[in-house]
Amino acid sequence: MPTPLHSAAPSSRPTLFEALVGGALAAIATPSLILYRLSEAFLMRDESRSTRDESLLRRVEEVLATRPRSRRARMLSTVLFTDIAGSTRRVSQLGDTRWRELLEAHDLSVRWQVAAHGGRVVKSLGDGYLTVFDNPARAIRCGRAVGDDAESLGVQVKVGIHTGECEAMGDDVAGLAVHIAARVVSKACPGEVLATSAVRDMLVGSGIAFADRGAHELRGVPGVWSLLAVDHGAVPEPAEATRS
Repeated sequence: MPTPLHSAAPSSRPTLFEALVGGALAAIATPSLILYRLSEAFLMRDESRSTRDESLLRRVEEVLATRPRSRRARMLSTVLFTDIAGSTRRVSQLGDTRWRELLEAHDLSVRWQVAAHGGRVVKSLGDGYLTVFDNPARAIRCGRAVGDDAESLGVQVKVGIHTGECEAMGDDVAGLAVHIAARVVSKACPGEVLATSAVRDMLVGSGIAFADRGAHELRGVPGVWSLLAVDHGAVPEPAEATRS
């Protein structure tokens, strides 16, 4: 959407530019380097000194090239991984064409359920998905709903969930919490939603029940982790939504 500056007639642009920026520049009391287009010459000649000093311009380029990158944002998130159980066997049973159709239906199901439960699909991983939520209860409800949809398609999914700090990298997420959730889904049984004790601890009083699945070592992750299966019969109804 064009700003008033860009939509104005060329002859009036300097006046608008000065109105928008000039007040801030007037408050600067020390010598300063200002970069602007030659066509936007809005400062009086006695207030400024233009330069074509190549060494100065090279120095500006060096500063811009070496400036510290902004720190990546870290946030507390619930990470949910899904994976179709026994996918290789199912491909051999169904054939490539039928399997592709099933994956397309599963893709629609996952994306709709994640959106309906307030989450975000980060990326597809073949026949699995990496998703994030700001609420562990919603993630669990979504995991159960995705599992139910998958069973209606004739397959079972494994779901792994962990809550922890993630690092946002554009649209992607990274960090130990993501790796933990990926290891958890590898421990889940077909049709099971498996979570870490961190998820369980955040849901005390939610009405969601868990069954202990013991302590496990997660490959590449320090320590021993308590894993718990979500009790399918004790999960509150999913977030209300209507398929369009």
